Amino acid sequence: MLPIERRDAQLETRDTSASEEQKRSPKFLNELESLNKALENERRIVNKKFITENPSSLVSLDALYSFAAYSDYKDVAVLFNQLSFEVKSSPSGKSYAETLERMSEVSIGKIAPDFELPDTSNQKVRLSSFRGRYLLLDFWASWCPVCRESSPGVLKA
Repeated sequence: MLPIERRDAQLETRDTSASEEQKRSPKFLNELESLNKALENERRIVNKKFITENPSSLVSLDALYSFAAYSDYKDVAVLFNQLSFEVKSSPSGKSYAETLERMSEVSIGKIAPDFELPDTSNQKVRLSSFRGRYLLLDFWASWCPVCRESSPGVLKA
């Protein structure tokens, strides 16, 4: 993973040191997104290969955590099920099985769990109150430069 992590660090530096003009440039942002996706794909391939070739290694659980960050629940579940009984029965394996169960509840195609949050007027709103209407949910991380830079586009949508 070290070569991938080095390229990721270079990409992060490129992003954080970009000029304001570059940060507003669709070409620049699209290029960063494309490079990020390529790195994500490489991570998936390397982690999947490691897990498949080392189903009895506890390190495969760490690889599975990394694989899950860029993968659909079904792909993660398939790899978890390939792990040895000993790995799945370990404390870390049991903990991951619980995580996997929670992931299944919010996987693609499932109805999102109901939750309540304040709207822009600080009024409590439940997700279920939008049932039958279109609703855009955007989950992002404050530490993610690409997430922050895409905020204007999400607000416009």
